[in-house]
Amino acid sequence: MLPTDKSKKTILGRVDYAFSAINQGIRSTTSYNTNSGQEPKIEYIFQKVEVGLGDYFLINESANPNLSNIQDFRYDPSNPLSSYIRLVLTNNEFIRTNNIELNQNLTIDPSKFILKKEGVKQGRLHVFLSRFSTLSNLRISKKQMADVETPLSSYINFNLSDTSLVAYNALNSNTLFFNRGNVKYDIQIGNRNNQNRIIQVSGREDRGLNDFFIRSRFNIKNKADIFLILENSKKSYQSEAFGDRNLDIQIYRIKPEISFRPTANTRINLKYNYQDKKQNILSKDVAFIKEISTEFALRKASKYSFDFTLSYVNINFSGKPNSPIEYDMLEGLKNGKNFLWNLIYTKRLAKNIDLTINYEGRKAGLSPLVNVGRAQIKATF
Repeated sequence: MLPTDKSKKTILGRVDYAFSAINQGIRSTTSYNTNSGQEPKIEYIFQKVEVGLGDYFLINESANPNLSNIQDFRYDPSNPLSSYIRLVLTNNEFIRTNNIELNQNLTIDPSKFILKKEGVKQGRLHVFLSRFSTLSNLRISKKQMADVETPLSSYINFNLSDTSLVAYNALNSNTLFFNRGNVKYDIQIGNRNNQNRIIQVSGREDRGLNDFFIRSRFNIKNKADIFLILENSKKSYQSEAFGDRNLDIQIYRIKPEISFRPTANTRINLKYNYQDKKQNILSKDVAFIKEISTEFALRKASKYSFDFTLSYVNINFSGKPNSPIEYDMLEGLKNGKNFLWNLIYTKRLAKNIDLTINYEGRKAGLSPLVNVGRAQIKATF
């Protein structure tokens, strides 16, 4: 310690608590942890690799792109045109932090509220309530500046609006099940909320996704399943340094699907996906996306597997082509007609050796046709 350094107060501790009640019908686990540390100011740089081998796609590619401008890159490993990987640059800029973690899990299963007794018939109300169950998960990790005056209550305050936050990651998931695990049909209603903040050399960056959904499944004679998924989502992005790239996209989705199993080794899926997207700030662009896709899967245990996917996506987009907002709203596709296909074949050559051949292609709007082929041999020891 240097003579000019001042002593700092830090709270260190961990609390774990498990709770159950009503014949294990209500179960809860809670974990709270606090400690001190330091957070580096993150700086990224992107390295170009062979087309199709990268994880990131560069928007508005120019002859001399700024490889340190994270705003021009999108994480899209499924895109055959992705040709950049992200590297972390080390630096000596650190922020001293107080770190807090909270994990909470809650399960409610009314079917266990009453002990089943042999020869005693359950009432209709109990039978009906036993079809419901809930599952809730909460995970929050936050790091706040240690050199600023914060009240003691900040150790139980997990609000993203806290100005002393250096890093923040929160995932909150709540699902209500009806007939969970039932062979004939089941229904799910839930919400998923994910919030993330990181501090880069260029400033603060916040990302968020809030999703409400209804999912239903109906089985037909053990040969087919019909799915219907309804979603209402909001995707947000805020950058302290690049305000013109901010996002606030409202998304509505309808996704019916039929999964047919003609044999024990074969599965055929037919899917339709309609999306209505609107950017609520800045350019206020809208996109209407209609997607029809089919999937075919054939498997022979310990011998081979064959998967083929074909999709047609028709997009009506009001925004500027080849812009960042186009990529974010259309997920790498283009205005107009889009065709995508993918074939994966895996063959067991020996007891511990597999050969995988992957062919992928796309025709997005007026862009040129793209074909990518890969082959891999994997040995397991």
